[in-house]
Amino acid sequence: MVKEQSLFEGEVRICFSVLHIRSAISVNRRISFYRYNLIDTCNLFLSRHSRRWVEIPIDIDPPNLASRIIAVREQIATEWVKDLDVLEYANDQILESFFKITKERRGATGCDGSTQGQQRTFERIAATLLDENSRFAEVLSSPFRRSNFDLMYNLSIQASVHRILRKQRSGGDEHTPSFIFLREFYTERAQDMFDGVQPFGRADDFMDELLQTSPSVTEQGLVDPVGVAEEIIKMRKEVARDWKALMMRVPEDHTGIRQSLFSNQIRSTSSYQADVSEDNSTFQ
Repeated sequence: MVKEQSLFEGEVRICFSVLHIRSAISVNRRISFYRYNLIDTCNLFLSRHSRRWVEIPIDIDPPNLASRIIAVREQIATEWVKDLDVLEYANDQILESFFKITKERRGATGCDGSTQGQQRTFERIAATLLDENSRFAEVLSSPFRRSNFDLMYNLSIQASVHRILRKQRSGGDEHTPSFIFLREFYTERAQDMFDGVQPFGRADDFMDELLQTSPSVTEQGLVDPVGVAEEIIKMRKEVARDWKALMMRVPEDHTGIRQSLFSNQIRSTSSYQADVSEDNSTFQ
């Protein structure tokens, strides 16, 4: 919980850092453009040798940038408060759907032991629920809401696994079969399912593979993958509620930044009025 909370607090510190940069920054932006070949008026294509560069100064106002950052952050936090409810509901349906499909699969098994129909472990309803909620929302969603949701959905699994492993290690259960199995299962798939840019649905892929793993007997004892999945689901619900509490506090966390923004605007206005007065007195 400390690491997760420090991650959100780090975003606030970034906004403060941007805010305390000097009030105006001028940068040069190199922009390329092409000119038409005026000799051949019928040639509407651009020549390779007609490319030119020009530098255009662009003024950047860091306080304005900080204000825009916190506005976007508050919008994402507001969406996550609702999306975390979707995550929690979809998370609660995993085991129920798993047992239902397992029962149906056994009923569809032929005499030769083969299973007819599509092989699946549980229904993946999170994306559908998100689309339905955002479709009837009163406020327009952010452009990357579905991507943000999938990232949150994926990170919640990873955070749950980390919490379980830390809890068992601190409790002296690091030699139990479930701890060793979960640690190895997660380590083997961390790079392919959690690190870097991932396709949609990797969190469900992780749970799918876990539920499809057969029970086994090791030197430490019996390994029950379904029991491990149940622990992850319970911990994920706790993670979702903790994150929801953090998201609801985001506007409160921005109070100090907004006060600093207001103070900077007052100082900038006073400085501008002083410069104008000085210029007027000089001309007089």
